[in-house]
Amino acid sequence: MTKDKGRNLRYAIVVLIRNDWRDIIDLNECLESIVNNIPESLTESDLLFYHEAGFDAYKEGIVIPESLKGRVTFYQIDLMPPGDLRFNKIVTIPEYVPHPTHSNGPLAFGHPGFSLGYRGMCRFFGATLFRRPEIQKYFYVMRLDTDSRFLKGNGESLFRWAESDDLIYGYIESAKQWDHVDLFRGLKMHSLSYFFLTRNYRALLTGMITRRGRVYYTNFEINQVAFFSSSEWQNYFDFLDRTGGFYTRRWGDHVLRYMGVNSLVDRQFRQPLPPGFTYQHGGVFESAERQSWRPRWMQVKA
Repeated sequence: MTKDKGRNLRYAIVVLIRNDWRDIIDLNECLESIVNNIPESLTESDLLFYHEAGFDAYKEGIVIPESLKGRVTFYQIDLMPPGDLRFNKIVTIPEYVPHPTHSNGPLAFGHPGFSLGYRGMCRFFGATLFRRPEIQKYFYVMRLDTDSRFLKGNGESLFRWAESDDLIYGYIESAKQWDHVDLFRGLKMHSLSYFFLTRNYRALLTGMITRRGRVYYTNFEINQVAFFSSSEWQNYFDFLDRTGGFYTRRWGDHVLRYMGVNSLVDRQFRQPLPPGFTYQHGGVFESAERQSWRPRWMQVKA
């Protein structure tokens, strides 16, 4: 970990980097894209880079844009299962969780499935990131993947947008593709059990109608730190975590986020990107004007 210089900025951009040169190439392009296309979101932002042990050689390949120098901090983390799960005689954690739809793809090329590190990443972004002390000083954090790209902005800071709307969660959109049933089996049942046991009947009712398997594209998200580090989210996560599902099933942070946020956060506090942004992660997403739920005759015209 690099030394904290005592900065007091309100926002942070968070990226997890694998020990892989492909991630370094992707990250350099990601940094260039956010400097060129959404500079307003960098005005009051730090960049926090998380990595596992053995990263020093890869770190040398990261090209930090001049405008970001002095605002980047590296943190080493461990993505292996915690001891209470590793030594739990009831929970058996496989070394890999097979890709249920990729039997003729990654498996054929010697890729056995979702690794412990990948599943640890899902768990990390799902909740444990928000327990870290360096995160607590920020109001919002934006999570990006190394291969995230912003191709266009609208001149508005995404952090200021989130704060002005008092958002708890900002996202790209709900996925058009759903997660495979083998990879989220049990998540909704355990979520509903938790809401019932804690007598959160509003979340229980909302969770019952929340579609299992739906996800948010969590390669980009804006999280309000106060909520995601609170007992409301963390206790919910702990209940699920004790089942071992993040490691035995590969419950992803994307499906966790959809079930949890839709059950615990009112609609007005969770919103997609505002109009005018073009974002790329695999496919290209262009944010657009939101459609009003009101019939045309009820909409107020300026």
